[in-house]
Amino acid sequence: MNLSTERRRARHERESERAEKALMSVLSEAEYAKKQTRQREIHNICFDIFT
Repeated sequence: MNLSTERRRARHERESERAEKALMSVLSEAEYAKKQTRQREIHNICFDIFT
């Protein structure tokens, strides 16, 4: 492998790692939002039942 091919491969690997981290961050935020929404729904149901 020549030097430019090795550099491209290394750059691609770094970009892939960054993209994976960004995706995991977005997925974590989405999962958190889903849990918050569910907790709010449960709270609203309980509030309706007991008021």
